[in-house]
Amino acid sequence: MTKPNLLRAGWTQVKEYAPAVMAAALMYGGIREIFEGILYVIANLTMKGLNAVFLRAFRDVLPLPNQFAGVPWQFHAKLAAEGVIVAVLGMFLGLWVNARAQRHPVP
Repeated sequence: MTKPNLLRAGWTQVKEYAPAVMAAALMYGGIREIFEGILYVIANLTMKGLNAVFLRAFRDVLPLPNQFAGVPWQFHAKLAAEGVIVAVLGMFLGLWVNARAQRHPVP
């Protein structure tokens, strides 16, 4: 094969698979963003629960430092909403790619 044929074959593969890869990356990024927002909330609740147990069981022990208490819940809600938007955009892109693949089957 010559170089122009390799480039042409490579370009057709890129045009075929790039939107599907972008859709998967967007969905992954959105879901990861949602999990990152939930992680801080879970860590905050875990620290509060441990402190409640420690304060009831051991009255002379200082509570664990809770460094997540200063961030309001609206911040985490905004991060999760951004993740939902990115994930939904990836799903719509994936649906569009699927519809396009069904209309134009690849030989």
